[in-house]
Amino acid sequence: MAKIDKLDDRKKGDRLTAQLGLGAAEQVEATGACLTPDQLADVATNHCSPEERKAALAHFSSCRRCYDAWVGVSLSLVAMESGLERRKRPLLSLRNMGYLGSAVAIAASVVVFFNIKGDLIQTTMPVPAEKALEQVQPSEAERPEQQLLMKEEDNAPSATTPSAETRNKAKRAEMPLAEPAAKSVVGKSVPAPMAPPAALDQDTIRLEAGIVITSSGWLSGLERYCREKRYHENPAQWNLLREEGLQLRESETDTVLMEKLSAILATMNVTTELDEVIVQCGVILPLLAGEDKKE
Repeated sequence: MAKIDKLDDRKKGDRLTAQLGLGAAEQVEATGACLTPDQLADVATNHCSPEERKAALAHFSSCRRCYDAWVGVSLSLVAMESGLERRKRPLLSLRNMGYLGSAVAIAASVVVFFNIKGDLIQTTMPVPAEKALEQVQPSEAERPEQQLLMKEEDNAPSATTPSAETRNKAKRAEMPLAEPAAKSVVGKSVPAPMAPPAALDQDTIRLEAGIVITSSGWLSGLERYCREKRYHENPAQWNLLREEGLQLRESETDTVLMEKLSAILATMNVTTELDEVIVQCGVILPLLAGEDKKE
């Protein structure tokens, strides 16, 4: 089918080329009026009589404009016919089925070839001889002697396993040595386990930090905390100092100390950031130094 289609296209092209060459060779003066588009289409599609076609070809040889129009219409018709024929061809045509069958046959032949080759390799390769394991069995004459030897070996004391007397002696020698060790352990006093740091109450933390639960002691402890830069070791203690200052201000009866506590607590904010604690200490230290000068 594919060859027939190609031959038809080639014949149409050859026919059109011959007609174009004939029209170009027979150029004479224009004869007759120019053809209309309908007449050009009839001539291009061979829907006219032989006389009309002959007159049109004679006119084409003398009129360049009609000749170019006829060539354009003919080429357009050839292109349209070839495109429609290709579209009409079904996908499952004989040609496509032939291509598909050829591909399947080639794949099947390759698979069969490799299978046969593998079978030939397996059959032609020499199989290694299997060596049978021979079990050496003693003769009847040797069996009684072997049994006697085995009994003697069982009754003989082994070099690695100690006898019962040896084990008893070892136990007697070990018992006196174990008693003093036990007495020494009992005589020693076992120290009490230390409490974890989390079990310490707030009072212990305050005592270790050197903070006295009085207004003046609190002021000195705050100054020591900022001046000695203890915030590097424990920034979270800043919040404890602030809470104690608030409690002391509520319970303080001295008006002067209450004003001092209020002025200092106004600059103290709750924070756990080291940078903020450093800034607040820098503000509080001049206040404490100024109050000491006043006193």
